[in-house]
Amino acid sequence: MRHRLLTAAVCVFASLASPAAAQAEDLFATVGPGFTISLRNAQGQTVTQLDPGPYRIVVRDLSDFHNFHLSGPGVDLATDVGTVETVTWEVTFVEGRYTFLCDPHATQMRGAFTVGNPPSLPVRLVATVGPRNTITLTRNGARVRTLGAGAYVIVVRDRSRRHNFHLTGPGVNRRTAVGRTDTVAWNVTLGAGTFRYVSDPQAKRVRGSFVVR
Repeated sequence: MRHRLLTAAVCVFASLASPAAAQAEDLFATVGPGFTISLRNAQGQTVTQLDPGPYRIVVRDLSDFHNFHLSGPGVDLATDVGTVETVTWEVTFVEGRYTFLCDPHATQMRGAFTVGNPPSLPVRLVATVGPRNTITLTRNGARVRTLGAGAYVIVVRDRSRRHNFHLTGPGVNRRTAVGRTDTVAWNVTLGAGTFRYVSDPQAKRVRGSFVVR
């Protein structure tokens, strides 16, 4: 009797100590035959958010001038352009952001999804100076007057060799160069205070400001 109880206890302990591996969830990717690309779950719903873990992706590449390219943390897989094929990928997704696209048509055939709860992306602002005596800072097409403190990406479009875009404020002093046109992206953290932007050669005329609260 004692031997049976000991054997049962060992079996229970082994069961608790060695749980079954998580089962992979099925996803279905399709690209082509037209200019379409998608990633769906087993219920046919577009994938926008997933839990971390193992997944089995059945990829149907239905065109010889497209491909399906999936990338993100720990994953970089692609079918071949020029080949019509169906392949299966075994992947493990971790927390982060993933994208899928057709490499030859990446601007028009693409999608994205998140896994877990990654940090929010910085807000995007657009700064423009030139080609005439104009300078602006916008968010979603509207002029920026006030912002909340936090992380931002500023896409600076310097369209004149006569001007530059110079941003100053608490903890920030960034500028493009006079004498050339350029497009750059700045990652900045804006704290509370008043920020000013000018074209240095014409700082009295070509200028603007906003407040961060």
